[in-house]
Amino acid sequence: MAAAISLFFVGLSTISFAETFEKKGGVVYTIITGQIQSVDTAKSLVVIKDASTGLEKIVAVFPALTASLNVGESVKVTLGQGSNLAMKVIK
Repeated sequence: MAAAISLFFVGLSTISFAETFEKKGGVVYTIITGQIQSVDTAKSLVVIKDASTGLEKIVAVFPALTASLNVGESVKVTLGQGSNLAMKVIK
């Protein structure tokens, strides 16, 4: 019983993380709005702190884009469902 309850709460915590979906042409996207915590230009990775949940998410961005992103900037990132690859980043 305790294991079932703990699995329920683990499931809730993963579902609530930046799960805002928007349908466009039958494709589902995940939208994250938050603040950039770190930028790794060598690996093309950005850590974003979700404004709604306070949780951090590692996002892969195109190499040409990492140079224009700075720590502390507010961004809105569009990800493919189940992916951490940024399809669009709006400052």
